[in-house]
Amino acid sequence: MSKTRNSSLELLRIISMLFIICSHFCVHGGFDIGNTDLIFNRIILQVGALGNLGVDIFVMISGYFLSQTRFKLSRVVKVVLQVLFYSVSIYLILVVLNVIPFTIKDAIKSVLPILLKLYWFATAYVILCVLTPFLNKLLNGLAKNQYIAFLGVMLFIWSVIPTFTTINMYSNEIIQFVMLYSIGAFVRKYPDISFAKRYRYWITFVSAFLLVMSTVAFNLLAQVTNTAFYKHGNYFYSRYSVLTIALAYGLLLIFTNFKNISNYTINLVSSTTFGIYLIHDNRYLREVIWNDIFRVNEFSDKPYLVLYLLACVIIIFIVCAIIDYIRQKLFEKPVMHFLEPVLNRINDKLRGFTAKKKQPDTY
Repeated sequence: MSKTRNSSLELLRIISMLFIICSHFCVHGGFDIGNTDLIFNRIILQVGALGNLGVDIFVMISGYFLSQTRFKLSRVVKVVLQVLFYSVSIYLILVVLNVIPFTIKDAIKSVLPILLKLYWFATAYVILCVLTPFLNKLLNGLAKNQYIAFLGVMLFIWSVIPTFTTINMYSNEIIQFVMLYSIGAFVRKYPDISFAKRYRYWITFVSAFLLVMSTVAFNLLAQVTNTAFYKHGNYFYSRYSVLTIALAYGLLLIFTNFKNISNYTINLVSSTTFGIYLIHDNRYLREVIWNDIFRVNEFSDKPYLVLYLLACVIIIFIVCAIIDYIRQKLFEKPVMHFLEPVLNRINDKLRGFTAKKKQPDTY
């Protein structure tokens, strides 16, 4: 019997992708916020940089689900093939339409998107997926107090210190993903912690309020001192920021405490979220979308910038979701129907190989 997916968390996954598209509008739109006359618009463009929050949520949700799920090679292959599909197809389409020139170097990159990090998130996520059976063995083997100490050490080294000192403590995407994955796995393993359940709304509200107010404070400081302090407006929006992680954690707590329901439409839309990312943030298509199609930088001083931002986010989400749904039906389903039996046999052999064997007696 197949397990039904928790639509509450699938809805949160959708929200995280909306955050990411919104952030790409603000970050990749070519805005010069220093020349933005309307301070409200400047603050909107900085507050809207919620992509890292979306990433943190996405990885925490993965930790929540995958930490209690057996490793499946087909899951990793499906992600790799999805990245390859969009990398190659978008590149070829843009070359045929003469939007970008053909070069051997770019062609090789499009064929090896994971290895050559054409999408940073996809590469880091695939590595995380490969590590999950080992991570799960570690995390599920920890006692509650050990797990809390483990999270505390990681958060102090790779969140607290970088947030308040700008020292990265040898951090990278994989380390950050392991930390976020572990947080999501902790929420799944210990769902009844009274502090988390009691204060989940406060954690969410306070961290969101402080994020917004940090942006406002830097902009007001810039006005008062007549300096460029506004450039630091989204300082606390990084993936490792204490406030960003706290907000992602608070939202995860809220949505995991909703009634466990299964809604076909929500689950269907959620299944397209990774494809939405791969389409709209493709390195060759990115400039076409934001500069040529939507011309977003022309709206930096418009009083209706917020409405235009929301319209662009919704349009991109819907169009890309439809495209990925078509890809799933026409390409992914038949390909995986052929590959899955083979991959499952390989998966079983790997599981047998890594299973703990009885040690021979020693004399």
